[in-house]
Amino acid sequence: KFKAERSITVPTVDISSIFAKANEDAYQEREVPRDPKGFWEWTWKVVTVGIAEFREKQTFYDSQVYLDGFKAGALKALQEHTEKFIGLLSSLTNNFRKDFQSSLRALIESRNKELEDIKMRRATNEEILADIAAAEQKKKEIAAQITRISDMLGDFR
Repeated sequence: KFKAERSITVPTVDISSIFAKANEDAYQEREVPRDPKGFWEWTWKVVTVGIAEFREKQTFYDSQVYLDGFKAGALKALQEHTEKFIGLLSSLTNNFRKDFQSSLRALIESRNKELEDIKMRRATNEEILADIAAAEQKKKEIAAQITRISDMLGDFR
């Protein structure tokens, strides 16, 4: 249900394989002393004055080895899943960071373009204001000349 709703695969650990491996490793062969078998082995034991030791291999189940193996297998599986998770998380954060940086870069570029447009408009506005000031100055000069010309015309009449 979780996988269907969220499209996320939850990692699973194969406990049975860890159990089987630890159980298999728990059976160990050891050499243990045994009593001599047959006439010749007894004869050799007597000749060596009991120094000769006869051994045979026997299989034992060591529960401590089983427990240690199970713990090690479970820890290894946990570490593998943790490393995968860290890798996925790292990839996700790197992608998010790259997307964030590109979005931020695009925003900064658009704001810089708008700033340049405002500076251009301001410069053209200042030119227009300078033209208006020059025109007003000419208007005053023309008005002064018109007054002087009117006075001169009045003198002629």
